[in-house]
Amino acid sequence: MVHPISAIGADLIVRIEFHGLAGEDPHKYLKEFHVVYSTMRLQGIPKDYIKMKAFLFSLDGVAKDWLYL
Repeated sequence: MVHPISAIGADLIVRIEFHGLAGEDPHKYLKEFHVVYSTMRLQGIPKDYIKMKAFLFSLDGVAKDWLYL
């Protein structure tokens, strides 16, 4: 069985990434992330659940290291 969160499309997760590098704007990243994932709707799945799951996959590098401290 495919988990409903996989139906949102890994393609979007890849496009909205934050690495925690010096030149990246975390506020811009969070705004873009919120705009995209606030529009997604899956039957019976709370929109906050979708955002929380997708957030884990949108971080990379130093930002992901920070998350798992």
